[in-house]
Formats: sequence, structure tokens, C-alpha cells
Amino acid sequence: MNKNEIQPIEEIEIVDTQYNGRANNHRNLVLHQELLMKHMKNNFYDQNAVMIFTSDLKELGFLPKGYASIYAPAIDSNRYAFTVKVIKTEYEAKRPILIVEIISEFNHRSEEEIERAILEFVQNVVNGYEKLKKEYLDFICAESVVLDEVIASLNQIRLIGKIYSLSENIIKQHQIQQNHGAFIAYTKEELIQIIDEIKLDISDILKKIQKTYNEFFNIADKEEYFRVQCEIYEKRNKFCFYDELFSAYREAIEHYAVIDFVSANSSPQTNEPNFYSTEYEIAEEDEPLISETAVEQVSDLTEKTFFSWLISDGKVAEVTAGQYISNIHSLEKIYQNTFGISENILGANSAEEAKSIIEKLVVRNEYINANKRRHNSFRAALTKFTLFAGIIVDELNFPKKKRRSQVSYNTEPNVIKIVNFETPDEYVYHKPCSFTLNGEYYHVKNWKKLYKTFLKLLYQNSTYTELLKKMIGKPLCGRQIDFADQNDTFKLREPIRIGFDFFAEGNLSGIQIIRNIKHIMELCSIDDEHMKIECYLKQKNCSL
Repeated sequence: MNKNEIQPIEEIEIVDTQYNGRANNHRNLVLHQELLMKHMKNNFYDQNAVMIFTSDLKELGFLPKGYASIYAPAIDSNRYAFTVKVIKTEYEAKRPILIVEIISEFNHRSEEEIERAILEFVQNVVNGYEKLKKEYLDFICAESVVLDEVIASLNQIRLIGKIYSLSENIIKQHQIQQNHGAFIAYTKEELIQIIDEIKLDISDILKKIQKTYNEFFNIADKEEYFRVQCEIYEKRNKFCFYDELFSAYREAIEHYAVIDFVSANSSPQTNEPNFYSTEYEIAEEDEPLISETAVEQVSDLTEKTFFSWLISDGKVAEVTAGQYISNIHSLEKIYQNTFGISENILGANSAEEAKSIIEKLVVRNEYINANKRRHNSFRAALTKFTLFAGIIVDELNFPKKKRRSQVSYNTEPNVIKIVNFETPDEYVYHKPCSFTLNGEYYHVKNWKKLYKTFLKLLYQNSTYTELLKKMIGKPLCGRQIDFADQNDTFKLREPIRIGFDFFAEGNLSGIQIIRNIKHIMELCSIDDEHMKIECYLKQKNCSL
């Protein structure tokens, strides 16, 4: 599953319905029945486990791991209202089938509430900086000190000093000074969660600002137009600054907080909580900021470590990495249904255990050979995983075919690039391979197929249908119109049908398609995070 955020509506098949007597609880389920879901924080196997219950708290099963990793933090944040309904139920004593629809409503905060939360955060940093600086000076001036305690205190003041320095502009602008309010000492995890929530709010406001810009784009009164545009410009600049500031905060915490994973809930002198309630170590500038415990965690076979490996050692884009993980989860379900054994590839206890599962899947090839594209994508995902886990599965090797052509391709992999919509001319010789829209991944073979698929997805979404229809008979850029109804299709050089009585110009180059997509994204208030295009350039050496 390649998603980084909660979707408004999601249909999910519940897993583990057959264990711990849950099967009997499915007997009386009916369509459209409302259910409950809860984050099971103390689950031994998965800290992100999310259980589905009946209204009288009878267990029905879990969300799949990929979905649980997204919904668990959202449940904890208390920023969403969830409605869970049954859309398919089939009772079987051995393994009931349950598919639910989860409707998610995000609690949007106003601009004033978000700005107030930002200033409260900075106020806490100012209070903590002055407090911890004084404590550190008292520490090193004492008659006797414990070296580990000095190091822990120094790390605290270095970290909060970095955050304080990043905040200098906003501190000066709002004249923020230390007050008598208490300094709240968050753990690293709590602080990152707060920052991520505020960044999500800022992103939401920026989308609204872009939407407002689109709505007021065609104001006839010039004075009113410039007044509105100036307001939008100032507001956008302010929240873009906040977005960059909180991104810098997050980066600082990741790089400056050198955790030893040893609890230190009170400082030596004051018995008050430390800034992160965690003990720190000083790391040399040229040494990696990672502890031995962290190194041990990187060696396991979890989804998180596999994803990190893919985008670093595996050298693939994040979108592709997400698709590999989605394919692995699909294969896990095929394995469980085929062999009746609840085992996972991601999260396996050992590399040998994962190897055994993969070998059984490859041998039973007919179970994954639904069609050529699916088969090849599954095989590619498994091949990447075997490289990550350091195992060899002979059946995954493809026989090499000799080429008749005199054109010889080098052995370097395709160079995957994420399209930058600001510089479309860079992709003259690039060919698209996929795109992701609002968290959903789509494989494409060429620019025309990409453009047609993109437009169809938007047109089928009621949120964007009317916006697109308003563009009939109008150009996105240039002079030629880009959309027409049935009566005006003759005005298009190569009309392609997108929907009933809605056609688009299909005679476009790759560069023109990128430009058109950019304009459509602006029209529909879709930012670069929610629409990404992956393309590659095949390197080849010609021999005469």
C-alpha cells in the first residue's frame, strides 16, 4: 500500500478474523452495521495494531499492517472522526470475511488557532532555553560533577539552543520573551508528533489559500483583484515560512538528539523533567549519530527498515518503494490464503523464515501469475526483498536473452526521476513509468496514457468534475483549447474521451502534458505531495 496519509474513504479487508474465538462474533453481522476501531498500543506483535470491534466491544479482527501504521497515529492524535461500516460480510467458521468502509473526517483548525499553537510552541522553546542554559551553567560550576550527567545536560542545551536559533526571526517579530509559564519537557517522540501535527495543519491552510487564489482569479474589478491577491500573497508567505520553520525543527531534532535509549526522567539538580526525558551522548562531528541499539534495529526485516533500505541502498524513489511494500503485503495474503499459515515476509523472525515463505510462493507460481504485469511486479518486489535480507532464492533468477540488435544497453539500472513541474523542459527524453495521485499508485507506459488516466481519475471524482467542466472551450496555456464537449470536438486536433460529453486534447508532447498537469493541479488545489510522476531515462551505448 503506497499511502502516506489518511484517505477520506477507504475500503479495507479485516485480517486475523479466525483467531481467539473472533469467528463466532461475525455470525450476526449485517451490511451497513457500524463498528468501532481502537489502537491496541500494548499489542505484543505490533505497536500500531488497530482492532475492529462490534458496538458491544466484541473483537472482529485487525486492520492489515500497512493500514494500521497509518491509522494508529491518526487515532492517537484525536484530530479525526472515524465512521466504520460493514460493506461485505461472509460468515465461515474457519475464516470469516469482513470488508469495512472507513470514513475519516479531519478536524480542521482555523488560521488563528494554528498560529496560536505555533507561538505557544516557540514560547515553550524560549522558556526552556533560558531555564536549561541556567541549569547547565550551575551544573559545571558545582564543586563536583558526574561526567555522564554533564554530557546529558550539555546535549539538552545544544539541542534546544539549535531550535532557539532557528526561531530567532519569529521571536523578534512577535517579541517573545521568557515568561513565568512552566516549561513543558517533551520526549523526542512527543515533540516530533506535535511538529508533524502542526505541519499537517499548515499544509491544510496552504491548500485553502491556493483554492482561494483559484476562486478569485477572474475578478473583473482590478482594484479588488489586486487587493485580494495582496492578501493572499501575504498569507501564503507567512504560512510558507511556518512550514519551512517546522521542517527545520524536525530535521534538528533528528540530527541533534543523540539518544542512548536510557531513561533519565529527572535532571540531577532540580528533579524536574529533562527536555526529552531521555539521556544523551556527545557524538563527534565526523561520526554517525546512531547508537548500538539503533544499529541492531536496522538489521531486522520490518516494513520500516525495508522501506529505508529501498530508498537508500536499493536506490529507488519513495513512490516505487511504497509499491514494492504493497506488493509484498499482497503476497503475504496470498501465502496465508494458499497454505493456511499466518506468516509474514515483512516482520519475519529470521531471514531463513522469510526465504522459506518466498520459495513456496515462487514454486506455486500459478497462484501469483494472475497476469503478466502483476506477476512481474510481484517478482521485482521479492527480488528487492531478497537483496535486502541477504538471502538467495534461485527460482527468482531470470534467464538472460540475447539481443539481435546491434544496440547494446549498459548494465546500469534505469535512472528514476521525480518530475519537477517547474522545469518541464528537463524531461524531453524521459519516459514516464508511474504516477501517484492522492496516495494511489498507477503504472503507465507513455505520456499520453498518463495524461488520459490522470484526467479520468479527476473527472470521476465529484470534487473535481465541475472544475474541469468549467474549462470546456478554454486553453490551459497557449491559444488552443484543451477541453471540449461533443459539439466542439472538431476544435481538438486529437480528441480523447475522458467522460460523457467531455473530451481532452491528445495531440501533446511530454513537455506540454507536464505543463497541462501543473495547471490542472493548481485549478484543483492539488499540491506536489499529492501528485507525483516517476519517469526514467534508459541509458544506451550504440555500437556500429
